[in-house]
Amino acid sequence: MNERPGQTSDKSDLQLAVRQIVDQLRRADEGDRLAPIEIETADETVHALGALINTALGRAYSAADHLEDVNRELDQIIRERTAELEYARALAESGNAAKNNFLAQMSHELRTPLNSIIGFAQLMIDSRKEVLSERQRKQARYILQGGRHLLGLINDVLDLSKIESGRLDLQIEAIDAGEIILESLQMISPLIDSYGIRFENRIEDDTILPWVQCDPLRVKQCLINLLNNAIKYNKPEGGVWVDVHNYDNKRLRFIVGDNGIGIPSNKQHELFRPFSRLGREDSGIEGSGVGLALTRLLVDSMNGALDFLSIEGQGSQFWFDLPIAEKPLVIAEKKYAALYEGTSRPQGLVLYIEDMPSNISLMRDILSEYTQAQLLTTHSAEAGIQIARDQLPDLIIMDINLAGMNGIDATRYLRSVTATKNIPVFALTGDAREETRRRCEQAGVNMFFAKPVDVQALVKAVVRCLDHRLGKLL
Repeated sequence: MNERPGQTSDKSDLQLAVRQIVDQLRRADEGDRLAPIEIETADETVHALGALINTALGRAYSAADHLEDVNRELDQIIRERTAELEYARALAESGNAAKNNFLAQMSHELRTPLNSIIGFAQLMIDSRKEVLSERQRKQARYILQGGRHLLGLINDVLDLSKIESGRLDLQIEAIDAGEIILESLQMISPLIDSYGIRFENRIEDDTILPWVQCDPLRVKQCLINLLNNAIKYNKPEGGVWVDVHNYDNKRLRFIVGDNGIGIPSNKQHELFRPFSRLGREDSGIEGSGVGLALTRLLVDSMNGALDFLSIEGQGSQFWFDLPIAEKPLVIAEKKYAALYEGTSRPQGLVLYIEDMPSNISLMRDILSEYTQAQLLTTHSAEAGIQIARDQLPDLIIMDINLAGMNGIDATRYLRSVTATKNIPVFALTGDAREETRRRCEQAGVNMFFAKPVDVQALVKAVVRCLDHRLGKLL
């Protein structure tokens, strides 16, 4: 069948128009942004199809433009929020650093005078040269008790800060639970006696307690905190008790209970909030509101759990669980700190570098009480280095926080000089942070003592050092 010339032209136009549409759709699919399709054909259907496609593409482009605008706005919001978060993070880090610096400075500023208060009180009580009357000894014990209470508050605040910033080092090991409880009770017994509280140990004498996986020093701290609260927040002639419970040889529960004043139910949610006294700020009961918050954080850090039950007017029970550990095959010999009762009063030459006159006076009295050593003193590291090079003392005791050259730099210098590199150096400082201890050890310090110094521990170390330097057997 033959086609008329007009029909062939129409068909060609139609095919061209269709190819235009298909080509435009393909390019659009590939992501090209296209101008509206222009259809050159007389076919109304194709024109209508082109118009529909143009309308659809227009809407798609409009939606894409809107989406692009939204994305730009979101990107801007994200950049702003990121900048705000970065600023907040930097602000928090700056605040945390400022807090840590403040706490370290506060610790040093408080520990330094406490060194004199606690040190002189210990000397007065233990002195063999000038024996106090019973009344004077009682007064000295009150001074010592007050100083140690303040030291405990300082340590609690510092420990809380260390845990919150992840800087608390725990010494986790397998420990006899019975020993931990016994030592904690021995430490708290004077407080029990002073409050006239009835105490009951509900652990049977023949009970063999398991070993637990923990930091022994921190577990004792937790037990003493709980016992301390049970005693202080009690009633006249009230009672306190301790007990343990073994859960399937997996976890051991330490329990401290009392029949004291209890905790109001509407205050219990504040119990572990740092510095919260639950409205008892004016009760006359000593405390900072840190103990329970610190105890929970310490228990959590040792893979344990702490909880409580309390009824107002009837009393409270606090308990914490710790994982049970295998008993070691070989048990290290326990070394108990004891008062220095040796007869050795070694001679020798001791150099003390310290810028606080009261601390110099305390050191002079300590060495006079327990040794026959000659004491040289100076207030600066620079002068101390010169004295050490000239006099070659048997022992150098040095404060770390000195004006000018500090004690750590001075120790490094002493270790670099042939004449002084083998002289023992004891660091004595109000900065009790672990990083300070490490820096001292790296500089070459032989022993580290945090202020306020334990007089008996210092005396034993000094006597041992001088005996060794004088060639005596330890």
